[in-house]
Amino acid sequence: MLYITQRIQSTKFKVLKNLEQIADHCTICHKCLDKCPVNIDSGVISIREREILKKMDFKHTPVPTQLTLGYLGTRNQALNPIIRTGLLTGGSTLQRTAVKLAKPVSLVPTLKETRPMQLLHAPVSHPGLTTLRSHLPSSDRNQAILLNPPGKAVSTVFYFPGCGSERMFSNISRATIFLLLSQGHQVVLPPPYMCCGYPLKVNARTKEAQKVFLENTIIMTQIRDMFNDLDFSGCIVSCGTCMESLADQGITDLFDAGLFDISGYLFENGLTVAEPQTCLYHAPCHDSLKGTATARLARAGIDARAVPYCCSEAGTMALSRPDISYSMFLRKQDAVEQARQGLDTAKPRILTNCPSCVQGLGRQTRVTAVHMAVELARLTGGADWTKQFRALIKNKEIVTF
Repeated sequence: MLYITQRIQSTKFKVLKNLEQIADHCTICHKCLDKCPVNIDSGVISIREREILKKMDFKHTPVPTQLTLGYLGTRNQALNPIIRTGLLTGGSTLQRTAVKLAKPVSLVPTLKETRPMQLLHAPVSHPGLTTLRSHLPSSDRNQAILLNPPGKAVSTVFYFPGCGSERMFSNISRATIFLLLSQGHQVVLPPPYMCCGYPLKVNARTKEAQKVFLENTIIMTQIRDMFNDLDFSGCIVSCGTCMESLADQGITDLFDAGLFDISGYLFENGLTVAEPQTCLYHAPCHDSLKGTATARLARAGIDARAVPYCCSEAGTMALSRPDISYSMFLRKQDAVEQARQGLDTAKPRILTNCPSCVQGLGRQTRVTAVHMAVELARLTGGADWTKQFRALIKNKEIVTF
């Protein structure tokens, strides 16, 4: 860009017409920072670039992305099920059907790279049938839920489900709660449909993100004050972007406790698996286990082969820039094919610790994408762990703050 500016001898904003292309190629994983000799965080710069483009009306946000961000930004309990049915259930069904119908058309070179066809390169995953809240007692915007384990609690934790685990794939949040309660941990849950704000932030919805950050801080402060008689041993998440966003919002100071991925927290507390397992593992761009997953899984009795590269979902990138996403999908597909060689199952499980990655990996037809929490719930609780979950959550309290 500096070269172009010098060549045309202009500093007008039109010189930066390709800035969006540069910003869109970043998944905001911050991994460049460790390798940069001058400590430049490309992720932070990419967000700032998007904010500049948004401010000057140069940023393009496709309708599917706008609808998704609107859904994630609302906490209305009456609207959420309706929007979810139309957007997630209906939208994903429509996309999968269109993928099948568009196969003959996709062979035409001139049509293959058009934007509608780019959205139909690979079918999206089936979202969960229900949200977490359909399995829990009803609670209002100013109410928290306290879940008590059978017997004496060994610790108390605050669990922030986040959009991906609460609304999209609720089996992740249910597995997290099951694991915590079955291991003797008392669990405090926030009000329904709270978002960490990260999707809004990285899509340059700055004011909306700041509003969510402020609401979250107020709500979590009120929850902590209401439970001031309890000592929290951890703040638990099942999503890497939630971990990053909540860390920025100061959750560790609010609860005076560390911030943990659910699997990491359980491994630190001695969780092991009786039955040895062999599977694949995908490290998310926003890795809540900080690169330690395969080692921790090995100590717990699970032999996991790491599969490199991004899953291709990258939050809303698959909706906003399907051309970039599809290139990443093909690269991941090749990596998966190489990693699965020698395994004794035709469609091995690939574990990950990110709901968005479950969505992205779900596009791969040669593997079954499973969140680590769901796999640990299955291995420790058996095939009927969901039935046990329903029994465990009966010992609950609704607390108004």
